Amino acid sequence: MWKLISSKLQYSSPFLHVFEDKIILPNGEQTIFSRLDMPDFVTVLPITSKRIVMIRNYRYPANEWFLELPSGIMEKGENPEQCAKRELKEETGYHAKLSYVTWYHPSSRSLQKAYIFLATSLINGLPNRDQTEHQQIVTIPAQQIINKMNEGTLRHAPTVVALSLCRNYLLSKTE
Repeated sequence: MWKLISSKLQYSSPFLHVFEDKIILPNGEQTIFSRLDMPDFVTVLPITSKRIVMIRNYRYPANEWFLELPSGIMEKGENPEQCAKRELKEETGYHAKLSYVTWYHPSSRSLQKAYIFLATSLINGLPNRDQTEHQQIVTIPAQQIINKMNEGTLRHAPTVVALSLCRNYLLSKTE
């Protein structure tokens, strides 16, 4: 097992804390391990009979628009399902029946969890986005999204993971 000697906070913001940990490895050698502390988040796959509700989301670091599923970080005191309901409503306006799929760690440098939910029985409403969210709602046939996955043209990692883990469900919507 790795043994922690010390941990030093290198950077902190509301969305990210970066630590430098001094570690003793099982062979007795010392090393430095950079560790990230980030809030857990959700990704929601909203689907009608054969169409997926997605967003075109402007991502500042890339200066590019990405095709994504609704997603967002959990607020203090919020559980994953509450966050999924809130993010779906904020980004698309929809209310839905949610089904929990699974969770995963998006990075080996963090204990951050990403939760995936399937949203069905969609009821339309108005989005209520944050001022930094520049998004457009689009509905796309499930088969077209499967094609984009096969082509490798989707670039938002949480979207790719959620769609991959729900692939069998999506395939049932293309028949």
